[in-house]
Amino acid sequence: MDYPPARLLNPRKLPGLLAACLVVALLGVAPSAPRVELYVARATFDPLDAIDVTVRVFNDRKTPVVMRFGQTAEYGLAISRGGLDRWTSPATAVGAAHARTFPRGYTTLVTYEWDGVLIDGTAPAPGTYVLRGTLLATGAQPNAAVRIRIDAPLPISALAKTGTQVVTVAGTLDPIGMTLRDATGSIRLARRIANVAPGTTVDVRGSLALQPDGSRAFAIERWAAQEVASAPHNESPAGTGTSYP
Repeated sequence: MDYPPARLLNPRKLPGLLAACLVVALLGVAPSAPRVELYVARATFDPLDAIDVTVRVFNDRKTPVVMRFGQTAEYGLAISRGGLDRWTSPATAVGAAHARTFPRGYTTLVTYEWDGVLIDGTAPAPGTYVLRGTLLATGAQPNAAVRIRIDAPLPISALAKTGTQVVTVAGTLDPIGMTLRDATGSIRLARRIANVAPGTTVDVRGSLALQPDGSRAFAIERWAAQEVASAPHNESPAGTGTSYP
């Protein structure tokens, strides 16, 4: 079988052809936007356990990317369940607009500590929640989400084996707010919990500590009334760029 002879390119036309190919390549490949990644130490936490959330931006381009923000804040965090936000980071729609340059690779925006208390001041019921982070840029807002689980608090009887470990227990208070009780036992508190309605179940986070009189009491780090669970709390994550350490 005969083939037609090969056609040689005119060298004087080569620069123009290369330029045309470059334009086609640039038009055909849209540059990727920076992505957001969230990092938490683990996936399961006690109620009222502080959760450190690191928000990072990854720019995979070869050159820096400039993003504009309509307010001082550059990120927002939220914890949701059942499609509803149960906690959000402080209000962000204030402050001066600005621009920020993200170099190639990773940029850490913040490591934020959530104290484990919901927006209504209660301790979260056991279950699965979604932690979501959003880059509050003008226009498209990259986001990421990670699923976390809140365990049930320990029964008071478990304190016999926890030593000085920081844990969360739950129960109701005596009339003066100095003793926490549940069906398994009771523990004296190192300080009073006040302004709690009788019969309210509270989560208390802390550890057993030796008192000046030689007795042991539960030293409180934080406490909150327990959220009333009306249904199983499970949530599926949404977003992009979900990451764990």
